[in-house]
Amino acid sequence: MATWDDVLTQRDQQVFALSGYGKRAGFGQRPAVLVIDVNYNFVGDKPEPILESVKRFRNSCGAEGWEGVHRLLHDRAR
Repeated sequence: MATWDDVLTQRDQQVFALSGYGKRAGFGQRPAVLVIDVNYNFVGDKPEPILESVKRFRNSCGAEGWEGVHRLLHDRAR
C-alpha cells in the first residue's frame, strides 16, 4: 500500500493504475538531460573540493559540479 492510498479516491487509484504511474518507465531510444536551474547552491561560488564547498553551500557538488558547468557552457557555444 502506498502512503497516499488512504487519501485517493478509488477512482483516482484506478486512474493511476491504468495510466502506469509508479511503474518503471525506462529511458527510451534517445535520452537527454535537461538542465533547468544551475545556481551557486548546487555548485558553490568557485571550483573547490566538495568537502570545502558544502560548508558554505550544503547542496554543492563541489569541483565535479563545476566540471559540468564548464561542459554546459562549452557545448552551448558550439
